[in-house]
Amino acid sequence: NTGSQTREFVGKANLPEGWLSITREFPFKLDAGKSEVRLVSFFLPQTAPAGTYEITYLVNDRKIPSIRDRDSVIVVVLPLVKLKVELLEAPEYIVAGENYQSHFIVINEGNVTVTVDLEIKSGNDYPATTEVMKFQLIPGELRSVAVNVKTDAKIHREIRHHLELTARILEPKYIDITSSAFSWVKIIPRVTNIEDPFHKIPVKIKLRGVMGENEENKQGFQSEISGRGTLD
Repeated sequence: NTGSQTREFVGKANLPEGWLSITREFPFKLDAGKSEVRLVSFFLPQTAPAGTYEITYLVNDRKIPSIRDRDSVIVVVLPLVKLKVELLEAPEYIVAGENYQSHFIVINEGNVTVTVDLEIKSGNDYPATTEVMKFQLIPGELRSVAVNVKTDAKIHREIRHHLELTARILEPKYIDITSSAFSWVKIIPRVTNIEDPFHKIPVKIKLRGVMGENEENKQGFQSEISGRGTLD
């Protein structure tokens, strides 16, 4: 307060759109020639675009608004590149031979515009496609991706189909970031009991007879079991 009398002031921080003030401002009194330190805290959203921002703090007299002053600080927001893929929905099961869709969402959680490329991995070599494999996302934007899967009608046992969607950032090129999500869908055969319901592994069993040469003439045997094969 550079004046000659006590005055009541109120402060206000001018923040960019979307930024949130953490500290609340209350009127405060200052005697002539006195000073006070004011703490201004604010929160930047994760998707605040990279760049340079000017934060201005304005103080004015409550009764005479023309008595005022301001000062500014510069805040530099650095680029943040962050990508996320999530499974939105997928059927629990379908009948063999039918097509199904798994729905994913791709989210740009950074503060720069990115170009995204998609990669699909489908179990059992089932064909899997989506309409667009490459697109742009602005900061905070999300996009729904529907993946269409064509199944085989000739299976004779239930299987769990694994589908994985991976998103990779192509632009900006200075960073390599990927994110993935997957779904599991049960595929039920149209015809059952055609194949043996058991999964068999070849096994060998050996029995060896043993006879002692002492007076008691004891007898016995040894057994050996061995096998090799896949677990499923």
